[in-house]
Amino acid sequence: MPAIESTLAALPEGSGSAAKSAAAKLTDHFDSFLTLLTTQLKNQDPLSPMDTETFTQQLVQFTSVEQSIKTNDSLEQLIGLVQGTRQTAMLGYLGTTVQAKSNRIALGSEGSGTISYELPAAAASVSIKIYDGSGTLVAETRGPTAAGRHQVAWDGATSSGGRAPAGTYRVTVAGQTLDGKALGVTQYLYGRVDAIDPAADQPTLSVSGVDVPITDITAIARPNG
Repeated sequence: MPAIESTLAALPEGSGSAAKSAAAKLTDHFDSFLTLLTTQLKNQDPLSPMDTETFTQQLVQFTSVEQSIKTNDSLEQLIGLVQGTRQTAMLGYLGTTVQAKSNRIALGSEGSGTISYELPAAAASVSIKIYDGSGTLVAETRGPTAAGRHQVAWDGATSSGGRAPAGTYRVTVAGQTLDGKALGVTQYLYGRVDAIDPAADQPTLSVSGVDVPITDITAIARPNG
């Protein structure tokens, strides 16, 4: 495993959908207000015209709605710029090796998957259970018990003696002390970023075949050369 340097991985989040919805509502209110004000002016009594103070207040409200629409349009443009910047920044993750908080591993049609975890202290026992996409337990094994980080290879062998199909699996790692207390185990995923999905509100990286939210990335290393 190459040396990994810590980095802040969070990127700006947001979506233009909320801004578009707000703009539509403001525009509807703006049009309704304009219609009401125009109707009021047309139907006022010439001998008793609208009070000047009231008319002024309505004009102020009218201007306020108009400014809200313009502000909303500006915010929508700003969100678009932020999203474009985010997508460009995410391209830098392609081909890098990252560390992420994750309880998922990917198993190919050949080879093995790697289970990574860290123990805060030495454990009396460590049990590892592997579940498929439907939540069915497909395999279980034991792991190293010393304090620190560990990696365990799973060759895809199931409890029934066959080989699990290629795909993504959920792993639970549980550590226990000599007096039966549970240890706070932290599970990790190490791998190469082979794809990115910046379109969603929560940008996602594909790390060795496992989808990981960008906010779960805790470290990144660029390949030498």
